[in-house]
Amino acid sequence: MGSLTCMLPDDIMVDILKALPLETIHRFKAVSKTWEQFLSCYNFMRIFSISPSLETQPLYVFLGENCNERHLLYANDFELNNPPSSQKTLFHNKGLDQVACSNGMVCCLIRTKMSWRKSCSFEIGNPLIQREFIPLPEFEFDVINFAFHFNPRMRDLLLLVNSRCFRNQHSLSNFRAVQIFDSITGEWKRTRAKPPFHPGVNSMLLSIGTTCYGFSSDWNSVVAFDMKKEKWQKIPTPMRPIMGDIRIQDREGKLCIMLVTKEKEAHIWVLDEERTWVEQVRADLKEFGLRYAFVYPTLWIGDTFLLRSRGKFMAYDTNSNQMETFAGPLEWVGDFYTYCPTLLTCKFGASYKRLKLR
Repeated sequence: MGSLTCMLPDDIMVDILKALPLETIHRFKAVSKTWEQFLSCYNFMRIFSISPSLETQPLYVFLGENCNERHLLYANDFELNNPPSSQKTLFHNKGLDQVACSNGMVCCLIRTKMSWRKSCSFEIGNPLIQREFIPLPEFEFDVINFAFHFNPRMRDLLLLVNSRCFRNQHSLSNFRAVQIFDSITGEWKRTRAKPPFHPGVNSMLLSIGTTCYGFSSDWNSVVAFDMKKEKWQKIPTPMRPIMGDIRIQDREGKLCIMLVTKEKEAHIWVLDEERTWVEQVRADLKEFGLRYAFVYPTLWIGDTFLLRSRGKFMAYDTNSNQMETFAGPLEWVGDFYTYCPTLLTCKFGASYKRLKLR
């Protein structure tokens, strides 16, 4: 088997191997030095990382909190009825607060207590391969939320941060700023165009390609920002103002809104190519005994709409209209993120001027 790479042309080997799971690729590296060299070459890592076959083998990365310390975990399935079966990633930092995933890379927000406020920093890497992530240049503001995009073809990244700065420890007044980090320049900068409206403090941001999306409760709209063109856009939603708990998600490259209303009705809309919202899911959660419970949308993956209520997770099957409840010690499980594995790892060259892959 160690000589297989010598028997077949490289292009055929790549076609065969790019469809395999990441764990199998790692095992093949240990077969022989020839295998290790072939699977570690940049050409194969790049092709594997942009292969459409990765869409069929996603992992679920989520934050777990245990003993007041957050961990970055992953699993091949939800495994909610058996959380210990999930595995910790190689990366760990005591100050881990938020994460964002893009094309196999993960960006982590790290908070460190300093005097009267917390210092914020960002670290980026491949959590399945790297024990140490790469820190970005110092960020001087308090982070509200952020979005992250990594381009495996061009080997660069963009980071959009919705932030605020408290003037001093005795004043609650603060000013807001939206800033971008571009790995090509290696610098932070404020956006040229000021946002006409801000995403809500408690809402999440996410990136689909180089466009970031956030929900503005004040405008009952989605806020879209093109990180390349630095242009803002307002996208009205089909929801009534202040209807309930909302979460946005990347659904196979399309933006979707998940909503659970105060009347315990669940909805999911997907934004199509013509910027029209198409309702994909509607369910009355009162039918499942959730009339008085607080219910929060969590994740839509496949035919499953994952919901959370009082420390329990519920999986609603959008095809069969059936609900399954997962019991167990789930209080420490935080947000879920879909993650497509990659062989790429990252480091920065001199002065952070270029993201390098190895």
